[in-house]
Amino acid sequence: MEKEREDGAKPIIIAHRGASGDAPENTLAAFNLAWEQGADGMECDVHQAQDHHIVCIHDSDTKRVSNESLEVSQSKVEALKQLDVGSWKGLEWKGERIPTLVETLEAIPSEKLAVVEIKTGPSILPAFYQVLERSSFDETKLIVISFDAEVIHQLKEDSPQIKAYWLTAFMGNKPEGFKPGVKRILDTLSRIGADGLGAQNHEAVNEELVEALKNAEMELNIWTVDEIAEAKRYQELGVSSISTNFPARIIEGLRDR
Repeated sequence: MEKEREDGAKPIIIAHRGASGDAPENTLAAFNLAWEQGADGMECDVHQAQDHHIVCIHDSDTKRVSNESLEVSQSKVEALKQLDVGSWKGLEWKGERIPTLVETLEAIPSEKLAVVEIKTGPSILPAFYQVLERSSFDETKLIVISFDAEVIHQLKEDSPQIKAYWLTAFMGNKPEGFKPGVKRILDTLSRIGADGLGAQNHEAVNEELVEALKNAEMELNIWTVDEIAEAKRYQELGVSSISTNFPARIIEGLRDR
């Protein structure tokens, strides 16, 4: 995953839910805007609909992003696609629909990366593999991420060629230390066969953690980084990639380093 951008800047810039600071999250509009803004890759969240289609949406229901509340797992994809999930962000986005993962992958330029966050448990994996089999998307440009360690563990057992990161957020404070600590993170990544860590934008991401991951030959993505000063800190630490809602802002800010 680690590579030089054309402008010579590192780390890789991933558009979080697409260019979601400017466009409605997890829509084709947000993903397409990410490419216009120069992102190296895009991240989307996925759930499984009642009829086993995998769709791009963050929450388990549609309440936050539409004017109707449907439980994704209890709704067929046809019903989900009737919803307007753009107007909440602005009238210029009216009519944006929930895309399937198939549609999303097919719309990604060949040189770009796809980061797919699985928001459910391992039961989604058979349908996920079917999507990949039917898609022409290059698996070498795919990274699967999940907070559920067992999702990553099962994925790596079934499809070791697919790159996968375990996600973690941090709790605690400086005097007592943050949890999970470096040892637990490394132990978990090793146990589940992960290729890297997706870590919350947090002061717990420091030189000790970054060096430990590098020594273990693990990649490191940081989410969600929307301020240039924070992005520069992670650049100096040497993280692999940054996820941001505002790709253009962060790319421009790192170019001026």
